[in-house]
Amino acid sequence: MTTDYITHSDQATTSGTPLRKFRGKLVDITKRMDSQRQGRDGQQGREVVDLDFSDMNVLESLTPYNYPAFQLTINYSASDRGAWAMLLKSSEELGVPNVNDLKSKTLLMECDPRHHYGENRDGEAITGMVWYVREVGGGDAPALSADAQHEHILNLLDGKDQTGFAQAALQDSVVRAMQITSQISDNSLVSSLIASGEIEERDGKYYKKG
Repeated sequence: MTTDYITHSDQATTSGTPLRKFRGKLVDITKRMDSQRQGRDGQQGREVVDLDFSDMNVLESLTPYNYPAFQLTINYSASDRGAWAMLLKSSEELGVPNVNDLKSKTLLMECDPRHHYGENRDGEAITGMVWYVREVGGGDAPALSADAQHEHILNLLDGKDQTGFAQAALQDSVVRAMQITSQISDNSLVSSLIASGEIEERDGKYYKKG
């Protein structure tokens, strides 16, 4: 027996951009009202943020994307659980607390297409696409203060074992610019952070204290 409607979630089509991971130069950031989107109050129109990218290098996409530019549109909300706040947090974890400082930088962007926000009153899952800044690369990472570099290392180390941290650190543009490869390879960096009480080791993994 067949039906003229989908009956399984994996039959659903994905709306929005087909891109899932890419590198691109962030040209501009613009907040605006999108009359085509429905706000939480049920009224048409809600605030969104457009991130305009050039020099696109698509790494993962559901369908071919062969254009040199891309506009990523994210629903705007001041809530710390919203998609915009999650992008801001990912930028901060890379040592760039103000997302405007990413303009003119080449970014590695990656999305979670079905991020779980919680459940509605009927117990149904609320999901949506969330984008993260994974790397500020291309040799043009913003100059960071010593404190920001230190905090970046702690965030990168948190929750990883020695191998996982080394792999992540050696691929990270901020860490590469710090020229501390030897301290990562011989584990002296981690040892010093443990000795200072900023990191603790549990079951073979490292965690930030405080």
